[in-house]
Amino acid sequence: MSLGLGALVSHGFGLSLVPAMLPRIEAEFDSGYGVLGLSVATGLIAYAIGSLLASPVMRRVPTRALLNSTYAVTGSGLMLIALADSPSVLAGAVVLLGLSAPISWTASNHVARETVEPGRLASVLAAASGGSALGVVVNAVLVRTSGSVHHWRLSFWLASGVAALSIVVTTRAFTSAMRLPGSSGRRLRRIFGDVLTDQTGRLIVVTSGVSGVVVFTLATFLTATALDEMGTTDTLAALLVLIGGSVGLVASIAMGRLGDRRTPTASIAISLTVYAGALSVLVVAWTYAGLLVAVIGYGILNGPVWGLMGAQANRMFTAEIAVGAVSLGLVASSVVGAMGNVAAGAVIDSTGTFRAPVALLAVLAGANAVYLALPVGVGSEVRLRILE
Repeated sequence: MSLGLGALVSHGFGLSLVPAMLPRIEAEFDSGYGVLGLSVATGLIAYAIGSLLASPVMRRVPTRALLNSTYAVTGSGLMLIALADSPSVLAGAVVLLGLSAPISWTASNHVARETVEPGRLASVLAAASGGSALGVVVNAVLVRTSGSVHHWRLSFWLASGVAALSIVVTTRAFTSAMRLPGSSGRRLRRIFGDVLTDQTGRLIVVTSGVSGVVVFTLATFLTATALDEMGTTDTLAALLVLIGGSVGLVASIAMGRLGDRRTPTASIAISLTVYAGALSVLVVAWTYAGLLVAVIGYGILNGPVWGLMGAQANRMFTAEIAVGAVSLGLVASSVVGAMGNVAAGAVIDSTGTFRAPVALLAVLAGANAVYLALPVGVGSEVRLRILE
């Protein structure tokens, strides 16, 4: 519960609430979406930087203190947004949120490694990853009620309150000191090199990058496609977001258990296969019903995949290398995801449709599923990889 609450704070609110509230924020600031979009884009850059910082920071700061510190930073950023009076203040807050989120998730992975039985690791981490999916659901409700029931700023005050609650829960849940990820004295560059030269390490980084682009790109243009190309109502467009988040919550539990019974990579391969099929249905049908199928596939992948990646790293590596693998995976997901958003936006501007990018996303998801089915993927877990 504690780790899932943390993911809700760091990723569900920290990364997703500002984009969800962007129309409300723009209406008050009256600065145009271009300026606000640039402010939000700084969060992706900050996320990549935070991912790189996660490994060296975790080697020096006690894990529970670090986890609570990330919740405090996220809560402060959310409060700053609630008080913001300009895009520049918003951008500064988004940088705090972006830096904090990957460090928080990397620390959560190590906490699970130290406190959870190995046979339940995939279930716990996948369920924790579902906290971000819960954030999607909560954010959708907050967006629909802001402006009629409450002001958009109240949403950020409420989110900051949840951040404070997560500190209390974490402090009570983890009372014993945890070992730091063992430091072998090697430089960070050497640790990252070990990850990238190992087959399983490359698998984690590649799969994280592909997962980032296939889920972030669809999420970014989901409601715009529903409204502009399918001609749906605001309510039906919002329903897609709610369904995607709800399916992600259920999938986090189901695919996590499958990851423990079989392997995390097998579970991810199945999720990617389902998502590729769902995207293919959308490409062929190109209707609201097809979009509904696609968001179901989106939830099945996006809900559990980040926790399953962490479980895979912790199964195969020492703590120090596992932290490095998770960090590099988060860098790949944010950078490749940002590139996908830019490319898809350019295609939509030139062709007027999101159909071609969706087709490419289906191919990428399917290819990654095949990659995981090769000996380097599912089959590689017949041995435990320990890097000294």
